Amino acid sequence: MRKKLGFESDWADVDSEDIPFGDEMFDVVVFSEIMEHLCFPQKALAEISPVLIKNGKSH
Repeated sequence: MRKKLGFESDWADVDSEDIPFGDEMFDVVVFSEIMEHLCFPQKALAEISPVLIKNGKSH
């Protein structure tokens, strides 16, 4: 699908409370059907923000 749409994508299964990526590495972070299962959802959200580029999106 990604080739058909003309963009690159990667998938990673990581610890939501300790994301192993540097700052401003992603345009978009998708996390689906997960928040209700986390003990500390605020921590997960705090981990997502730094890895997004300026004006990046999380879904």
